[in-house]
Amino acid sequence: MNLAERLRKALTERPEITQADLARACAIKPPSVSDWLNGKTKRLSGSNLLAAARLLGVRPDWLATGKGQMRADAASAGGADATPSEDDFDLVPQLDLSAACGDGKFAEHVVVRGGLAFKKTFMRQFGISEATSRIIYAQGTSMEPTIGDGRVVLINLSETAPIDGKVFLICDQDGALLLKRLVREYDPAMQATVWKTRSDNPDKRQYPDKILPDDPRVQIVGRAIWHDGLL
Repeated sequence: MNLAERLRKALTERPEITQADLARACAIKPPSVSDWLNGKTKRLSGSNLLAAARLLGVRPDWLATGKGQMRADAASAGGADATPSEDDFDLVPQLDLSAACGDGKFAEHVVVRGGLAFKKTFMRQFGISEATSRIIYAQGTSMEPTIGDGRVVLINLSETAPIDGKVFLICDQDGALLLKRLVREYDPAMQATVWKTRSDNPDKRQYPDKILPDDPRVQIVGRAIWHDGLL
C-alpha cells in the first residue's frame, strides 16, 4: 500500500474529514492534497506527516511507511481483534499539539481532534479514564531511544507528583511542553538534592540535565505511561 492508498484509507474511515480539512491542518493548498491522493507525492515531510497523522488519528509511522498498525488502538494497547464498542473501550481525546522532545513547542491553544480507542481493562490497569487521560505526539529526538520522533504518547493527567526515574509531560515557565524524565539527585552547585529533567538521548552536550525550576509557572501536566508500548 503506497502513500496515496494509505491516505485514502484513512479518509474513508473518517468521512467527517474533508480534503480541505487536511489541507488546513497541514497549512498547505488543496491542490497539494490532491497530489498526495493521486500518487504524485511519494512521501510526506516531517511537519506535514505529523499534522496529517494527528488529524486522521493514525500512527505517523504507519502513514509514512505502511508498517505496523494503522492506529494506536486496542490491539496495540493489550487489546484483541474486536471492533471498539462503547461498552468495551474508552475513547481517549487526542490533543492538537506536540510535546517537544527537544527545545520545546509553545502551545497557545489546545484543541481536541478525535481520539484513540483503548480497552477499558487496559485503562483500569493504570487507574485512568477518558477524563484523566490524553493522547499527544512526541516531537524531536531528545528522548530517543525511549520515545522516538512522532510517537503517540498516552498521558495520565491525574498523576502530577514527581516520581524519580519516570517520564512526565511538563509545562515550563515559558509555556513550552516537554516530555522529560524526572530524576532526584544531589547537585554540587546547588549543594542540595533537587529535581532535574533528563533526556534519554545519550548526547548530553546537546541534551544536558536541567534543574526543574522552583517556579509556580512550571507545572507537571501528567505522567507518560504508554507509547506503542509501556514506559
